[in-house]
Amino acid sequence: MDSNFPDSINAVKSSKHKNIPGTRLYVVLPDSFTIITNELTGIIKDSSQFIQVTDLIGDNFYVNTKGLTKENLAQSPGAKLLAYKELKVSGFSAKLLLRQFDSLTKIYTLVFGDSTFCTTLVAFCAINDAKTPREFEGIFKSVFYDTLEIIDPFALAKFRLNDSKSIFKFAKSRDNNYTYSIGGIKKESYEHSPHVEVFSTLADGMSLRSFANALASVVVKPVIKHLGEGKTNGFPSLEREIEGTINGEHHHLYELAVLIDDTIVIVTGTANDNFDKYLSEFKKLSNTIDRK
Repeated sequence: MDSNFPDSINAVKSSKHKNIPGTRLYVVLPDSFTIITNELTGIIKDSSQFIQVTDLIGDNFYVNTKGLTKENLAQSPGAKLLAYKELKVSGFSAKLLLRQFDSLTKIYTLVFGDSTFCTTLVAFCAINDAKTPREFEGIFKSVFYDTLEIIDPFALAKFRLNDSKSIFKFAKSRDNNYTYSIGGIKKESYEHSPHVEVFSTLADGMSLRSFANALASVVVKPVIKHLGEGKTNGFPSLEREIEGTINGEHHHLYELAVLIDDTIVIVTGTANDNFDKYLSEFKKLSNTIDRK
């Protein structure tokens, strides 16, 4: 890492800055880099040289990075710490790390934020590559974080749902997880409230049944009911109910797994009490699923 890397990054947003979809982050890209939003969100040069970006609104930078001290990282058995720097990014506290995890790869990590968000850029490149690290550092120096940016929570979604058909309305999202609650009420936890969770990921050759079973593996002694396979709005789908125990508590779940192009979308409705009352509402929402 450049020993003269600045103590403060104060980039001004320009016409050259590009927004990373689903985030409030803007960067200037070298010609050899492009933005990606498929298997990961970030910036890519090639399959082994890329930057993964996460922008966690509602997280706490100070809590998340409490253990990222120079002393702790130097003692980590899994990686060699090559450089460590504390700085400011767009006025926010930040840490920049350079670590080597094996004989082939070195990883840069730039993390910044405050008590209301935590944004991380993790950059991977070959250990013997001299050019790409300079490009990474140029991207880091161009970072502009726009706190006024209104994020579309579905910017990266490969699906859409029409929540006007159900009492369950969109409430919040995090990464590839979307939560729908009664009336769209936002809460820290919906553990004991009827709600719907939607998760999507690349199929990567996995069947709907295999992926759904993998997600449901957290259920102890599951009882599968009303299993059906067919199509939902023209897409291959699997629908079922699951009863069992999660973390010592009884759970009753409705699940619809749908394959949209190369993406599996799992819609899971949970209501531990009065399940039959909410089942039709789960289906009213899930049956509106379509390609975005």
